[in-house]
Amino acid sequence: MSKAKLAKIKKDSRRYQDAFKFDFQQFLLYSFSLMLPYWIFLALSGMHSTCNYPSYMEIGSTEAQLGNHYFDKPAYTSVKLEAAPEIINGKLYLPVDFVAMAAGVSRDRIFTDSKNLLLVISIKNTENNGSIIANEDNKDNEKILYIIGKEKTIKIDQTKFNLSDEIILKNNTVLMSENWLSKLFKVSIIKNGKKITIKHCEFF
Repeated sequence: MSKAKLAKIKKDSRRYQDAFKFDFQQFLLYSFSLMLPYWIFLALSGMHSTCNYPSYMEIGSTEAQLGNHYFDKPAYTSVKLEAAPEIINGKLYLPVDFVAMAAGVSRDRIFTDSKNLLLVISIKNTENNGSIIANEDNKDNEKILYIIGKEKTIKIDQTKFNLSDEIILKNNTVLMSENWLSKLFKVSIIKNGKKITIKHCEFF
């Protein structure tokens, strides 16, 4: 093979390799340009109103950290609980109002009558899609959740649940088992030693 032909083959080979050379910087710019509209959509769609940073509690402690909406600063707010989480007969009980707020329910939609141990929570179905509170037929409606501490019952619309073993009363506060709180507010409750983490959003 002549030198000229060999040189042409090498030149063509380099041209071929350059054509398919991976440009990482260009890839990053392209990926960012694709994701930017999605991030803008999330910011404008109101998703921040239903997605919180994780909240933290500790068994036996009235000090807690409430995760704020994930676009808000600071990310956490210190909260003084009326009653600390506790374990009774191997079952974990948590204050209902704190878990509701950890699930994105604003404080002004939680009515507490400590004298009669009544808790009334107004919940938008869109904030709890997938929970037993949600109405799949009309997600724009709001549900009113009644928790009657003295009777140890809850009422959603016209449906009443007797939770005699799932509700306890402490310091004029209604505490509920983690199992039922997870169902009502669609949260993940994770216990690690004394530390309790409440997750409402899978992004964190």
